Amino acid sequence: MIYCSIHIDYYAQLERVRSDYALGLIASLRRICGEFGALSGQRDNPLVASFADSGPFSLFLAAEALARLQRALDEASPALHGALVTVHRCLNQEEALNRCSLIRLNSDASFGAAFSPEARETLNAYFPFPDDMREISWLYPYHQSSFEDASATALLRRESSPDPAWRFLDSIAHSTLRLTVLERYRPTRSLDLFADALCDARTGSTVLRLRANFSHSRAFDPFIEALTPELLNSLEDDRNKDSIDSSAAFTLLRASPFADYSAPALARGCALFIHGVLDRIGASGAILVCDSPDRFSPEAQALIAERLRQNRGSERYVVLSPGSVPESWKIPGTLALDVHAPAMEALDGAMAQALGHSTGAARDSIRQRYLALCGKRKAIDRHAENSYELLQLLPREGALYLYGALIAESILDSGSLALFFERMGLQPEGARMLRSLLINCGFLDPLSESRPLRPLAAAALSQATGKAGSDYIDGQFAAYLERLYADGKIKPSLGLLSRVGERKENEGLLYDCLFSDALSPGGGAQQALERLSADSAAVYALWRSLRDGEREACERSAAQLDTIAGSRATLLRGLAKAELAYASGDAERASKGSREALLAVAKGTPSKLEARAHRMMGLAALAEGKYAEAADYLNNAQELSENAGDSYERFMAAYARTIGEFMTGALVRALSIAEQARASAMRLFRIEGLAAIDLLLGRIRFELGDYDEAARLYEALAALAQEYGLYDAAVRAAIWRGRALAYAGDFEEAERSLGSFGEDAEARVFLGELWILRGEPQEALPWLERASEQRPRPYHPADAIQWTSCYAEIEDRCISFSATDHALEELRKALKLYAQGLATKNPDYATELYALTRNEASSKASPGAGTYSLFCYLLEEELPEPPVDKQTVLSRAFKALQQRAGRIEERSKRALYMEKNHWNKRLMQAAREHKFI
Repeated sequence: MIYCSIHIDYYAQLERVRSDYALGLIASLRRICGEFGALSGQRDNPLVASFADSGPFSLFLAAEALARLQRALDEASPALHGALVTVHRCLNQEEALNRCSLIRLNSDASFGAAFSPEARETLNAYFPFPDDMREISWLYPYHQSSFEDASATALLRRESSPDPAWRFLDSIAHSTLRLTVLERYRPTRSLDLFADALCDARTGSTVLRLRANFSHSRAFDPFIEALTPELLNSLEDDRNKDSIDSSAAFTLLRASPFADYSAPALARGCALFIHGVLDRIGASGAILVCDSPDRFSPEAQALIAERLRQNRGSERYVVLSPGSVPESWKIPGTLALDVHAPAMEALDGAMAQALGHSTGAARDSIRQRYLALCGKRKAIDRHAENSYELLQLLPREGALYLYGALIAESILDSGSLALFFERMGLQPEGARMLRSLLINCGFLDPLSESRPLRPLAAAALSQATGKAGSDYIDGQFAAYLERLYADGKIKPSLGLLSRVGERKENEGLLYDCLFSDALSPGGGAQQALERLSADSAAVYALWRSLRDGEREACERSAAQLDTIAGSRATLLRGLAKAELAYASGDAERASKGSREALLAVAKGTPSKLEARAHRMMGLAALAEGKYAEAADYLNNAQELSENAGDSYERFMAAYARTIGEFMTGALVRALSIAEQARASAMRLFRIEGLAAIDLLLGRIRFELGDYDEAARLYEALAALAQEYGLYDAAVRAAIWRGRALAYAGDFEEAERSLGSFGEDAEARVFLGELWILRGEPQEALPWLERASEQRPRPYHPADAIQWTSCYAEIEDRCISFSATDHALEELRKALKLYAQGLATKNPDYATELYALTRNEASSKASPGAGTYSLFCYLLEEELPEPPVDKQTVLSRAFKALQQRAGRIEERSKRALYMEKNHWNKRLMQAAREHKFI
């Protein structure tokens, strides 16, 4: 510890000043100590403060605090008899007090600071200690005396900058052309100072700062930083024009600085959102000030190019950096402003003002930095060497701070960056002092204090920090990223895992990152993938293959899991066995594998693996028709994922729960759970997931008899799927819209809609159904004759969506799981037999239809079981000699209806289901006729 003892002859002071002044002085000294993280005791005479000396910024904080304390006492000296600051480094306060007292008693000085040999050795890099230890005076750090009032800001701000570009400010502000470009002279310009000046010149207009990210770029940079939450909150919200709230895509991207976002749907969502924002701010005359747009992300470059070339919107673009305009931006009518280098007299005058009273080597070194900022070629060519020399003259902590700001550039905002340094012991006041020093030296932007100014050589900076220093900051940054991940502020990805590394202590992060990228719709982060350990690569490969639905690749990857070690090996192998069996249609083996995985769950198991094991167990139970058991496991999976903040597993569990509740007839509960699934899919901006849940929501509305609402949902889903390039989902939504319209009585539009997909198996069945609803069963038969094409069961992993048929995606997950298109084929048979019977009045068809309803393996568990029995009853009503007892058939149909309706808790929805659903309404009429009610 470094101890500082401040001795003021307290009683003597009272002879010259009021007691409140003396007490106020002591309070101000305590406040200074606190600002720099020191602890000060209760005693006022002497006042003793203790500073840590082991942290990366501890010595700088101690030096700055000591300087601040001395300056406060020096300013108060006219009112004091004397004040002596003594400093010693030792292990405990008692030793420090004794040593400081001895130094004070041996000194004749009334004012000044005295350092013990131990303190001198520790703080030698900060203070110009005199050779004679008996020479006592006020002593200030090197950097304060050498750099004095030097300030790079003088070269950047409008009032004192030599940059002739400032003369064009009014022309730029009031131009009506879409693109303005500064040409020729290229100094370093402060984007924020220039943007603020434009704000002043264009009162009321929004000015956005589009700053290239040199250290770390991601999709749609620099819009991620420029479109701040404050700006977005201030805009009028008219996003209801979008098919969905595309801001979710942008929010996800903002929270995912390391993820691979090559997924077309996510890119489309972000582009739509940014276009919408630019349309709105452009209407009020917004200006976007661009720095180095040639280094913008490809997505941002393309988006701006599209707006400029198609003349979309009214916002204007100003490029501050000559020679950096992308080719795709170059449009006719661009305002090109030739900015010539300043005259030597102007440059020399500005340089003199910027250098201030700096002295010696510091002045020479900082001058070279300033010349590089002013665009002088010789200085720019040597900027790496010059930067290193200048950083060597600063406290070492300055280089550490600049290195931290550089690696955090575009990842952390200024608030998060401050917290990052504070975690390393850098108090806010100390951070402010370092930032001020780096700003004055021209390393940080004066307004964007966390932003390095270019030119800046990363190699020179690393050399200045030393390997130990840069390794330490890198390690702390990785730990801080882990903290942000744990707090839900950064989304998991392989890119994040690559930055923080694989460690046993961060198992949860490891599996979240592996599964997040493996199951993402994007292309994957290849560079991060290459850094995975062998075990992690094997896990990633299997679930990536499952995502792609590649059977052979899945089997090869699963074999690699046999070689992995570690505490999660058994769980992973059981989970792999379950997922491969499920994909192959083997529910029993999937259940066994899931159970093996669950038995391997122990304390500390990553939530991702535990939730997934429960979900697989629930899916296997669904596939075996064990709905109650499935609900328990799926509910467990959903709760585990909710507690862990895992939106993906929450969506998948809630989606599967919705299917289970739909199958058992709990339609209101299914609606509620479906909305939970939808919210999770929105947070992930998984458009395919949204499409799947919306298809299911439409199916529930259809089942309830709310055909108009179902048609509206399907129409919106078709538009959404078309917007985001999901052709299969768009087709399925259009087909089901046609079916809903048919039941709503709009036969012509339904026929047009369904007729567009006449080769689709589901559409053909619905066309046959349409003619039955029209009362023309003979016309239905051509559409119902063709059986569904017999094909091998597709390899269908648990997370995949079956877009070939809504029946395949819902019913076939639960009934005849190992078969293909079972539920749709059953519907086709039932409709065909009903239509044939109505058309021919042949009782054999009623007998066949009755046999179909008696198939215990499938029909009893099907949501359509009661309807098929009703078909049999209605057909028998048309026959002179019914082959089966009508009362028995009607009783079976009515019992099935009662069972499903009994699962609907909400009375209004239950009434809707029983009286508005087309077939249920007819069943209720028959039940009343036969006195069942």
